[in-house]
Amino acid sequence: MARDVSSVENVEVGLDLQFEKRWRVTQWCMWILLTLFVIAGAAGLFGRGALSKAEVLSGNGSLLVEYQRFARYQTPAVLKVTIRQSADVGRHIVLTLPMELLETLRLDQTSPLPETVTTTDGSAVLRFSAAAQGAQMQIKLAQQPDKPGRLAGSIAVQGAGAVFIKQLIYP
Repeated sequence: MARDVSSVENVEVGLDLQFEKRWRVTQWCMWILLTLFVIAGAAGLFGRGALSKAEVLSGNGSLLVEYQRFARYQTPAVLKVTIRQSADVGRHIVLTLPMELLETLRLDQTSPLPETVTTTDGSAVLRFSAAAQGAQMQIKLAQQPDKPGRLAGSIAVQGAGAVFIKQLIYP
């Protein structure tokens, strides 16, 4: 590795062209990575945004769940459950959630409020009063994850089907 010596205002300065070339390539790569990181963040890869929004429709089309695919630890989010007019739910809507998901919800901020909440083997059952027979109903569940990690489970509404959701909770 030869170093050229050049003179600047009567001071000898070392010059390593190979190092300079490697440094420019490294710097260029870092700028590209930083730009991609900012674009991914703006698009919602790390929370709210187009990449984060997810919708899941049940097989019979009666149940629609909208949620954030990428959520943040202790940051509020909304999980919307829509029961379509075609669902045969009767006078009450019975919503079944996995316990891991229930632990991230703030039931006091749910709209409408459930009439009853019961727990069974690994799941929670929320019972709501149904709107007019045959009318579409939307339940908004306030979510605030209390630990980072993966969250997955099936959300079911009696008479409307079930859907499977997956979330990644960032720290």
